[in-house]
Amino acid sequence: MISFMNSISYKNSLFKYTRDVLKLRAFMFTKENKETIINNSEFEAKKAGLDEQHENESECRIADVDDFPSMNIVKEAPKETPANETDKHVTDEKELISPRHQDTLFWCLFIIHFGYKEYLQVDRNYGVKELEEKQKIYEFIKNNPTKAKETNYKVTNVAIQEMLSELMTPQKQTSMLSLIGLIAYYHVNVLIINEETKCMLEFWANAEMSTDTLTYILYKSSDGKYKLQFENIAEYKVNELRNKYMVLEHYSKYMKSVSGYKVEELEAMAQKLNIFDDTKKYKKSELYENIGKVLAI
Repeated sequence: MISFMNSISYKNSLFKYTRDVLKLRAFMFTKENKETIINNSEFEAKKAGLDEQHENESECRIADVDDFPSMNIVKEAPKETPANETDKHVTDEKELISPRHQDTLFWCLFIIHFGYKEYLQVDRNYGVKELEEKQKIYEFIKNNPTKAKETNYKVTNVAIQEMLSELMTPQKQTSMLSLIGLIAYYHVNVLIINEETKCMLEFWANAEMSTDTLTYILYKSSDGKYKLQFENIAEYKVNELRNKYMVLEHYSKYMKSVSGYKVEELEAMAQKLNIFDDTKKYKKSELYENIGKVLAI
């Protein structure tokens, strides 16, 4: 090997001894040199800039995803919606982050709190990191159960115990109940949207739904995976989304009882879900049943 390197590199042999190969260490593709190159690269600088933008809670859009070739960011345009149902704020192109690990709901919340750069650092140790983080959430809820009860969902003591049990047991996917614990711990609001069913679930860190807390959107696909819109949204945007989507009453019970609605309300809901025929006369019970069949998150 030494003689071959001598023959292609030098007229006079410089590798009299094997140890002389170390003279080329600075030009070898070692782990240290690789990390140095990456850390000094323009790509690393751009990733750092992305997280700095998030930490400063900027209202600006994320930089063009074409500048981040290895990030799991998907640029998506929502399906076309009639102009009378929405406006340009809702139909704007959105940039989404798709966590590559199995429990996408948990990792979306992790990215919201720690930033995308920190998520990339987790890499192969994601299982250990997930357990460590859930252990912290477990301790927080165990010592501060009222925090979970301050959300927009009524959480009983029995539900708290179920939540704690889930946090301490490996789960393929974080449940809606455990999500309440996550938003209480990270103190953020989350809106989950299913664009196929036109439904939305709201999770607020406090029952008053204060906009002082940052609010983020998660999109759930038909395969049960979640994607994160990596920018907090303003109050006016929340109202736009409520007008566009069907807001579900509860993650375990999508609607109130039929007596809790007026016929006009059910008609408006059916129209929003595109299951209303203007030429047909509906009974209240029929509207309620038809709506219940298509609701999903």
